[in-house]
Amino acid sequence: MPKLSEFPTLTGNNNLVQGGTYSHTEHNAWRRKLQDLASNLNVAVAEREGNFSGTSEPEDIVNGKLWYDSGSKALKVRINGLWETIVTASAYPTILVHKNNTDQVFSTVSDTLITWNAESWDTEGEFTANQWTCVTPGVYVISAHISWAITNGLTNSYHEIAVNLVKNGNTISDSFDSALAGDSQGGISMNSIIKANTGEVYRLDWRDEFLVPPMVTTLSDTPPAHTWLSIARIA
Repeated sequence: MPKLSEFPTLTGNNNLVQGGTYSHTEHNAWRRKLQDLASNLNVAVAEREGNFSGTSEPEDIVNGKLWYDSGSKALKVRINGLWETIVTASAYPTILVHKNNTDQVFSTVSDTLITWNAESWDTEGEFTANQWTCVTPGVYVISAHISWAITNGLTNSYHEIAVNLVKNGNTISDSFDSALAGDSQGGISMNSIIKANTGEVYRLDWRDEFLVPPMVTTLSDTPPAHTWLSIARIA
């Protein structure tokens, strides 16, 4: 917005109100400055009455207005004179990992970490070392399908197979499958809705309650019996 000091100096008696004299050139210069002033005032009024998009924080805005900060990709609302973030484009991470046609063999009864050999996507880079560390707090859906087979020994015994969802070292949810006499393969599906907080670490563990060596259970990823894990924020 032009300042008074930027307006051109007038000749004559310099009194516009009382009909001072000035040249045609000075008249045009003043007219352009006044047009700039009016334009900026209109923009200021529009900014107070509308919503905004840009990288610079709008100022002198009434409460309740919205601003899309295109720099940080965040939608913000004006509350008590401050811009508060409502949602950001990167606030809804999604993850899909799988075993990439690679089997994982278990020969002990203890809980064992399920490993993941490949990522289809990890939008925010939060899945590392076969586990997910929450960065953005919220409500998440965790889904998985685990294909298994009993190999290297007897199949005529009872197995109770579990997939455990583990948070910070503690099981918070599990899904079971039973293998009766003669069963040699199957699958376990898991769907959990959780409220995750920043810094919490989640993983999947595998356990066969009645595994007796030399019997072995295998997480199979030979198509079409794929083994996969997906994580997505929904709120």
